[in-house]
Amino acid sequence: METSAWLVIGLLSLSFLYGIWMLLIKGDIVRPDRRQVDLRDTSLRNRRRGGPAFGEIKVEIEKRLSVVANRNRALEDAERRILEAEAVRLARIEAEAALAQAKVAQEEREARQAEEAAARAILEAKLAAEAEERRKFEEEEERRRQEVEAALAIEAEEARFAAEEAERIRKEEEEALAKEAEAVRLAAEEAERIRKEEEEALAKEAEAARLILEEEQRIQAEKDAERQEELDRLEAERQVELDRLEAERQAELAKLEAQRQAEIASLAAEEAASLEAQEVDAATQRELRSRIEAAGGRIGDVNVSLMWNNYNDLDLHVVCPSGERLHGGNRHSKCNGELDIDANVKPESKKPVENVVWDVGGAPNGIYKVYAHHYKKHKKRRSKDPTKFKIIINAKGEFTEYNGALTFGDDILFVTQFRIGGEGASTGGKAKSSGPSNGPETSAPDAVEPGVDPLEAFMDDDED
Repeated sequence: METSAWLVIGLLSLSFLYGIWMLLIKGDIVRPDRRQVDLRDTSLRNRRRGGPAFGEIKVEIEKRLSVVANRNRALEDAERRILEAEAVRLARIEAEAALAQAKVAQEEREARQAEEAAARAILEAKLAAEAEERRKFEEEEERRRQEVEAALAIEAEEARFAAEEAERIRKEEEEALAKEAEAVRLAAEEAERIRKEEEEALAKEAEAARLILEEEQRIQAEKDAERQEELDRLEAERQVELDRLEAERQAELAKLEAQRQAEIASLAAEEAASLEAQEVDAATQRELRSRIEAAGGRIGDVNVSLMWNNYNDLDLHVVCPSGERLHGGNRHSKCNGELDIDANVKPESKKPVENVVWDVGGAPNGIYKVYAHHYKKHKKRRSKDPTKFKIIINAKGEFTEYNGALTFGDDILFVTQFRIGGEGASTGGKAKSSGPSNGPETSAPDAVEPGVDPLEAFMDDDED
């Protein structure tokens, strides 16, 4: 390395050390005594807690200003000393630089001469070395050529061996592929065999399931047939029972009809007498219409209706002018009349109604006779006797009402008769029994409050 380079390095090192030294000195000068400041701050805070006076605060401020002024003067003195030291250092550096330059120039001249001599010696040695290197290069080239030829021969031999090895590997791979293909074929055949076996098993399972399903269907069909046979048998038994009950009812009605025919002669005198009738109030008409509509009946040109208030079975009988009787066993007459409501054959309603109706223009002229009969007392409903009833007659818009009571076992009760056509529709009479004299007499109902069922008011002692 040249002398000038060493001089530059020395100058830079000295500058670095000087800078560190200045930083240390400046830090000692500028840094204040923090302990004194902390003590002042602490005393100031203590005085503030006790409520310091204005004079103390002023003294404290002046002390702080004095500290700041002293600190500023110290900073100015330090800066001045630093500037003086810097000027001295620069002068010393300039002198040293001048001496160094002169010394460097002398050393450069000496070095240049030495370098020239060394360069001549180096050139001669270099030429000799180049000749030696040329000889060695030629020898090396010959050696390399021989090595290349040997390497080529080795590579050719290796290539032959590689080709033989590749051929052997190819044959082995072909054999392996053939074995794999054979294994795949065998596996495919095995898979096909397994698939066929599974299909056969599934077919057998499906056949078994089909047979089971057919057996279940057969069993279900047999059960359904047995159930249907049982239902048919029960229906036949029920029909037989209904036929028996109807036969008993018809026999009873025939018996009653025979009794009635025997009694008609004895009642002729009573029927010829003048009969009294009671007018029907609006509440009774509303109740009658409500019950008929609820039971599915209809209001016609002529209606004969029977109402009562318990679960017993009362029957309404109406004799047409032709002598044909309308009742539960003969609900449609040749005189165009119909018993469209037959109530409480079974104990189904506590507010029943029976209704005989002739549509407009369907009622023939003549005298109609009305009877009431207590056909059956349903014990399981705990219905009481005697059973009070109302019969309301609508003779082409002329309404009349009859009240009475029947006990199970009483003879059929003749209620009244009315005329259609001829001298005009007319009704009347007091209810009279065709049986023993102990049959109940009818009487006009008491007045009832609006909105109260008049039949309930009349029959309130028949409630369960």
